[in-house]
Amino acid sequence: MKKCRVCGKTFDVLWPEMWRYKRGTDAKYTYFCSWKCLREHDRKAEEKKMEKESKRGRPARKLDAEVADKMPETAEKAEVPEKPGKIFGKEPLEVYAIKSGILVDGKYCKEAGGMTLRGLSIGGSEIHMKEREWCAFSQEILVALGQLRVKPNE
Repeated sequence: MKKCRVCGKTFDVLWPEMWRYKRGTDAKYTYFCSWKCLREHDRKAEEKKMEKESKRGRPARKLDAEVADKMPETAEKAEVPEKPGKIFGKEPLEVYAIKSGILVDGKYCKEAGGMTLRGLSIGGSEIHMKEREWCAFSQEILVALGQLRVKPNE
């Protein structure tokens, strides 16, 4: 029997190693009764983290509410670089594509109100999504890596 840290509900955890609604390490886990309570715990932890950063003099991060709900506590929103000034007295051209640092022939291309990843050597040749979908997709990849316990090669 476990007691949820968020709502106080008592619930059975028959196979603790398979219970998905938990946080912590192998030595000490905190169990939650539902996804809703787990996310509430994560939100509070993120707020405490931002509060500590602001007390240390660091600027507090602002997360888009829709994307923040899907982000693990370690994820941060990427910063978009500012547009450069004039080059040789002319306005700079719009950046259309950026080469991938991971995929050999991969390019991220800005188009049709979103972004396309081209040069995939798997299945199809491209993936196109809107900004919000890319953010959610990137967070889903992090969650999948965590659930599958995939560790980076060091």
